[in-house]
Amino acid sequence: MKILFINGSPRGEKGSSSFPILKDLAGVITEVHENFEQNFLTLPRSMKGDPAPVLKQMEEADIWVFAMPLYVDTLPSHVLRWLMEYQKSRTPESLSRRVYAVVNSGFPEPEQNREALKVLELFCRQNGLEWRIGIGMGMGEPYKQMVQVPLKSFFKSDILRAYEAVRDDLNRESLPEKPLCFVRMRWPVWLYRIQGNMGWPMRVKQNGMKKSEIYARPYVL
Repeated sequence: MKILFINGSPRGEKGSSSFPILKDLAGVITEVHENFEQNFLTLPRSMKGDPAPVLKQMEEADIWVFAMPLYVDTLPSHVLRWLMEYQKSRTPESLSRRVYAVVNSGFPEPEQNREALKVLELFCRQNGLEWRIGIGMGMGEPYKQMVQVPLKSFFKSDILRAYEAVRDDLNRESLPEKPLCFVRMRWPVWLYRIQGNMGWPMRVKQNGMKKSEIYARPYVL
C-alpha cells in the first residue's frame, strides 16, 4: 500500500503547521503499518509548468492524507485548483483510493474547519474516491512551534487520539464511526487569545508597520 501525504499549505514545508502535522501522523501510522510505503508531496502554489509529475504521484498512491490550513472557511485556492486539475485528468481506469484530511486554523474552535472538510468530502463523492476521516484542528498556528512536544504529552493527547483513529481505519472495511472529529491543543483558550493579541503587534513591527495600521479600513467609504 502506498500512502501519499499531501501538504496543501501555501507556505510549503517551512513556516507551516501542515508539514509537521503530516510528519507526526506518518510516525503514528508507521508504529502499526511498517510495510506501508510513505511519500510526501507539497502542492506547488503555481499551476505554471507541466502538472503531469504531480498528478502522476497522486494517481500512483492508494491512500491520500491531506494537511492544509483553513483559508476563508474553505481550502486554500491552489489546493482547489489542483483538485480541479486532477478531476479533469481522471479516467475510468483511475483507482478508487481512500482519502483522509487534517484542516487546521488559528481559531481556538476546531469546528471552524467543518465546511472545508465538507468541501473535500464532496469532491471525493463526485470523483469516485472514498472519503474516510476528516480532522478539524483548532489552535493550529502554534503547532509548528511545538514540534518538540511529544504527541503523548498532556497538551497533544486529544490530537494523538485523532491520529490513531486514522491509523486504525487504514485496514478497516466498514465505514468509520466518526468521519469527522474536532480537536485542539489542551491549552486554556483565554491564554491563547492573550498570546495571539500580543503576537499581532510583534508581526506588525517586524514588517515595518505601525500598530495603528492594524485597524486600517481601506475599503470603508
